[in-house]
Amino acid sequence: SIYTSAEDYMRILDELETRGIEIRERQFALVASASVQPDADHLPAVLRLIEALEDHDDVQNVWLNADLDSAVAESEVSAG
Repeated sequence: SIYTSAEDYMRILDELETRGIEIRERQFALVASASVQPDADHLPAVLRLIEALEDHDDVQNVWLNADLDSAVAESEVSAG
């Protein structure tokens, strides 16, 4: 994966093609600069929302800036 600013996108794309590097997929995406960690009370609702979005026919991709691995681990520790 290569991440670049929108301003440099075409220059990087041209340089890769000039060097003969095959580009399998390319897309613009907003990348969060910070992540959040839902607390144990909100974690089930966040997980239900993600699942509902992923299951929706009109949704192609779901991105989030939540640190779910840490949130799930913390939730399991506090529940145990």
